[in-house]
Amino acid sequence: MKLPRLNLKYFAIWLAICAAGGGLISWFSSMPFWGGASIVAAALIINGIIAKVEDNAPGGFNNPHDKSK
Repeated sequence: MKLPRLNLKYFAIWLAICAAGGGLISWFSSMPFWGGASIVAAALIINGIIAKVEDNAPGGFNNPHDKSK
């Protein structure tokens, strides 16, 4: 399996979202910054996997005409 090429702009945006989320979590709770940033990163990765599976399923965004009966 060939890994996709990393787009630096999207990776920087992803890191900024993780840092902002981690900062907000640590600001409003007693959790350390890295713990909050790890939770945000895991949530983004899991959300991406779920979205990819749903989009590739029959009737999904990538297969709109291939519906199972």
